[in-house]
Amino acid sequence: MKKTAKKQTGMPWYIISLMLTTLGAISIVMLFIVYYYKEQGIVFWSIIISWFVILLVALLEISRLEHKHLKLREQYDKKIAELEKALAEKK
Repeated sequence: MKKTAKKQTGMPWYIISLMLTTLGAISIVMLFIVYYYKEQGIVFWSIIISWFVILLVALLEISRLEHKHLKLREQYDKKIAELEKALAEKK
């Protein structure tokens, strides 16, 4: 059997949780900065933009993983059908 090296194109499965946890920590720190320095404009928009970017990346990653899951499920179904057909022919 020939092995082929596949190039991994996606992010690890845990990256979504890691990004959201990091974003939450950054938001808490920024809110303390707002309270301490009484400067709301830049920090507020930084929090909004960072939430938008991380949630957009999380959405794209979830959709990529779902597409990959559906494609793998389709391949597994085809392979199972082939094996069932081969098994039926042997009987």
